[in-house]
Amino acid sequence: MRDKIIGIAAIAVLAGFMGILLGFVPHLDLSIVVVVVVLMAAYDFYLMLFKNKNGG
Repeated sequence: MRDKIIGIAAIAVLAGFMGILLGFVPHLDLSIVVVVVVLMAAYDFYLMLFKNKNGG
């Protein structure tokens, strides 16, 4: 359970950092990259969270 909380906190910190970056450099192409990066991190966390534990 603690690893899930730490994972959610890490994604929140990543999103916060990227938000600050966008606040100082508001460009459309950077916004697209930031959204893709945060979505990829969230998707990876989702896969690790609901992955089948018995290898099947």
